[in-house]
Amino acid sequence: MTEIIVSKEIRVSAEEAWKKLSSFRGIEEFSPIEKSETQGDGAGSTRTCYLPDGAAIHEVLD
Repeated sequence: MTEIIVSKEIRVSAEEAWKKLSSFRGIEEFSPIEKSETQGDGAGSTRTCYLPDGAAIHEVLD
């Protein structure tokens, strides 16, 4: 399995950071993802993330 690690320093409270990071929506706000499409809420939701090179990553929330 491929592992990708992204690191970025942000100047917000831990509470605000976890609120943003724990959301399944809006990943493009803090990552190199150009666009994401999310369907559903909670477990079973799906997300497709589009990278700058046009590649797509399909994810399912457990």
